[in-house]
Amino acid sequence: MVYKYIKILFVISLFYCLLGCNSGVPANPKEVLPQQDSLLQEIKERGKLRAVIGYNVTGYFVYNGLTMGFQYEMLQAFAEHLNVQLELTVNDNLAVSFDELDSGKADLLAMNLVATPQRISKYNLSIPHSSSHQVLVQRNRQENKNYIDSIPQLAGKTVHVVKESSYEKQLQAISETLTPPVHIVSVDSLLSGDLIKMVAKGEIDFTIADNHNAIANNHYHKNIDVAMRISDDEEFTWAIRKNSDDLAKEVDNWLKQFKKTRHYSYINHRYFNSTKSMNIVNNKYFTLRSGKISRYDNLFKTKAKLINWDWRLLAALVYQESNFNNSAKSRAGAFGLMQLMPKTAKRYGVNHLSSGEENITGGIKFLRQVRKELLLTLEDTTDLLPLVLAAYNVGVGHLQDARRLARKYGANPDKWDDNVAYYLRNKSRIDFYNDPVVKYGYCRGEEPYLYVTEILERYKHYKNITDKHKE
Repeated sequence: MVYKYIKILFVISLFYCLLGCNSGVPANPKEVLPQQDSLLQEIKERGKLRAVIGYNVTGYFVYNGLTMGFQYEMLQAFAEHLNVQLELTVNDNLAVSFDELDSGKADLLAMNLVATPQRISKYNLSIPHSSSHQVLVQRNRQENKNYIDSIPQLAGKTVHVVKESSYEKQLQAISETLTPPVHIVSVDSLLSGDLIKMVAKGEIDFTIADNHNAIANNHYHKNIDVAMRISDDEEFTWAIRKNSDDLAKEVDNWLKQFKKTRHYSYINHRYFNSTKSMNIVNNKYFTLRSGKISRYDNLFKTKAKLINWDWRLLAALVYQESNFNNSAKSRAGAFGLMQLMPKTAKRYGVNHLSSGEENITGGIKFLRQVRKELLLTLEDTTDLLPLVLAAYNVGVGHLQDARRLARKYGANPDKWDDNVAYYLRNKSRIDFYNDPVVKYGYCRGEEPYLYVTEILERYKHYKNITDKHKE
């Protein structure tokens, strides 16, 4: 009997032992084994896709006040597909950009990345979004006594390339076949566009770039030659962290479909095959080169001080209103750079014949009045800027209606996102515009909401590009 009891205990003990140790799996794997991140779900919950992008003539730039770029437009389309906002980190340094991705500060690295063995082992690389080939960038025959037109002539030459780039790896492969080898100078603080500029200035003799980037720069730097091809066609990808398979799969599925669309065909032609687009780099309002956003920049810098604004914020508002066109007139009768309504314009001494400066002066006075009215009832001024922008667009009365609704239904009447913005957006609903606290009735509230969102987003882009130009 005792033996039978001991035997039963032994069987039970063995069962639990096997349960806990079978195939090396911990008894509670959820607590011990690392789990794969659900990054896609996290992005949707936070409502933002965080991407790293570089400054260059095809990736991301501002032209005549409009944010543009092949990578930028693709990212915008992907963010819209996910129904989230796009949050950009703009970085010239490839190593630092990968660090942003590795640390979790970014979800996606959106550049022309070649699928090298090292990157394949460390990251989830997307299916190709585009392709090109590498070329040697040098000054033309008229300016360059060391001009070369064949790969063997690279022997013994000094070539500057971006460190840890596909250009560096291609050049290393070529160098191994030459005697003497190529003297490769790897630079970790500049992009290929910066090196192309140095070639044009005569500061260095040679660099390597992809054909798209080289041709675009050739329209600006007329003295460079980009005719010598040094590689086969390469396919370019985006990079995602290795443990984020859900996002990687979503990107791939989206790219497969997006590349079949007219939208993709349009932007691919726009940035890589259109002479008109390539000539953008010669324009004085190609901000990455000139630092200028519009011909009114000096006015913006002077007038913005009157309301303690950054001049680039004022520029972003004026672009939203009129695309920097003082002759612009809306169907509602608003006119000029800052699209003043006739009654408001008359109050500040502005009419249809007023100059751009006079229209801006009137708009500044109106902004100052709007801010003064709001400050009378705001207890917390943290979100004063979006509230002022919304009121400039839709009127102080409608904004105050939204604030009264927010207060009545338990939201914060001094906060914009998810508070006042929510009630303003929904002021087209009968139950809201007929609410007893509402004094100004129906309002298409989605319009001022988008107005604020787009101005603040454009302001970020203007800061990004003008700050880069200062460097």
